[in-house]
Amino acid sequence: GEHVAWLPLPDVGHPHASGRIIGLGLGLPLTLPAIQRTAILAGVAYLKEVDWPDGRIVELMRPMPAERLPHALQARTWTRPATEWATVTPVVLDRPPKRADQRRLHQSLVESLQQAGYPAPAAVIVSSFSTFQGAPPAFRVPSPDRKPRYHAMIRFAEPVAGPIIAGRLRYFGVGLFRPMTKLSRGSA
Repeated sequence: GEHVAWLPLPDVGHPHASGRIIGLGLGLPLTLPAIQRTAILAGVAYLKEVDWPDGRIVELMRPMPAERLPHALQARTWTRPATEWATVTPVVLDRPPKRADQRRLHQSLVESLQQAGYPAPAAVIVSSFSTFQGAPPAFRVPSPDRKPRYHAMIRFAEPVAGPIIAGRLRYFGVGLFRPMTKLSRGSA
């Protein structure tokens, strides 16, 4: 079935990026009926705080209507069509290989992307580190089931619109990708 996804929006991809989560996005399935979409958004509007998995309680504040939003809080940052994407939170593969060589990791990442509903990428690079400055290394992001996590860069044959989330924890903010830009490539 389709799920609502919580998306942590980190401050990444520029020379002074801290990696700190500065916002929270909500990914709703495109096929969600309007009445359900409205009910979910109405319920979310009442949220005052969120309990993080590490035990912290984070207070939510809504931006003012005329407030200039940081790049990470602009929807287009995460949704614009692009051929090149990279993780800002590492992916926990749906089916990690027993022996994690590059070929098997690439195949597992492709399978995780396809299971999430995206086309198979034309190219994949798997790493312990994100190309986005400020993003945490893969080994610093906790995995509740202690599965390995990986950062990745992918290239699709045709532009794909986001948000792109993949892997077994994709509905909880792990495995979030962001389109690559000249700025993000230059600041890695």
